[in-house]
Amino acid sequence: MVKFHFVDKVYEQLALKDKQVDTAIYSEVLPDPPLSQAIKIAKQMKKFAPDTIIAIGGGSALDVSKIARYIYEYSLDQEDGWLDIYDNVSELIKELQQKFVDIRKRIVKFKHETRTSLVMTRSLKAPS
Repeated sequence: MVKFHFVDKVYEQLALKDKQVDTAIYSEVLPDPPLSQAIKIAKQMKKFAPDTIIAIGGGSALDVSKIARYIYEYSLDQEDGWLDIYDNVSELIKELQQKFVDIRKRIVKFKHETRTSLVMTRSLKAPS
């Protein structure tokens, strides 16, 4: 998406905002990304502390950004270092997995509320 300048279109829209928007990009999404990649993205999110997450691309990019966001937001309520232990995240994801999905029903019931309503943004205050 970076290579084909789709991200530039997002930047153009962000530039229209009254306040400067700080951004970070994760652009190395693998096809059928493993959990380790979602954890890596969640760690980047934790360092950046985004207000908004924008995912651009196909199924893999969208899927990994959604699960990374869930991992990131869940980790905010955990002890320091929780995100660094693979088994912690793996157990969290196992809670979400289902063997059979009835498409007429909600796939996953989230136990935890989320805080934010793959470009991450953070609004910067205008100088006084």
